[in-house]
Amino acid sequence: MLLIAMIANSNTMVSRLKYHLNPVVIETFARLQGALAFVETLNDGLPTLEKKERHYLEHLASDEGWGDDDFAIENQILHKKFNTWIPTLAAYGATILLHSIVETQLDAFADYIGRKRGSKCGGPRFLDRKIALS
Repeated sequence: MLLIAMIANSNTMVSRLKYHLNPVVIETFARLQGALAFVETLNDGLPTLEKKERHYLEHLASDEGWGDDDFAIENQILHKKFNTWIPTLAAYGATILLHSIVETQLDAFADYIGRKRGSKCGGPRFLDRKIALS
């Protein structure tokens, strides 16, 4: 009997709950999820790509009969490419992506707070903008 009373009481409590879905928060988390997917793709894909490039370099060197010095130079270039340049540029890309998310969502949050508090000033509402696809 006590269990039935608890269930009945919880059903009335659930019916009184209100859910507030904030579109700015939802959009922010969606964008952050996309940024995370970008970084994870780079993290998972670069070692595979480096392995393929090394395999190709070894076959090219053996097919064309390269000397040890030629192979060593090309191997150093490949090492520099995958351990310096690509990670650096990927980090720049991720930083720019995160910066754009912060910038656009800060603008959206300011618009949202301004509307919530009844502000009459400000530019076009960020969330109400329509994107025209041509």
